Amino acid sequence: MNFKIAKDSTIATIWDLLKEPLVCVGGVRQKLSVCVAQHGNAEATLGVTGRGYQPCFRITYEEGGSKHIFGSFWDNHQPLDREDALTKIGRRRR
Repeated sequence: MNFKIAKDSTIATIWDLLKEPLVCVGGVRQKLSVCVAQHGNAEATLGVTGRGYQPCFRITYEEGGSKHIFGSFWDNHQPLDREDALTKIGRRRR
């Protein structure tokens, strides 16, 4: 991607800009399914890192009234291993 995506983007708003939208969404859905199987619920959030050229995503779940990180992933579905991606629940921007 050669564009900078907005921080409030959704998969729907950047669909036409993704290199392989069906592969991207399929990977997100697969990670959601695994999280639901393990924790009973899941939510995907689109993220922007660094210069904002590559979307990443995070899967979270709720348990005991708190939100927990299941995993953070690059657009190729590989784990995003930065410490803050694994430990910090961010606030949604509106």
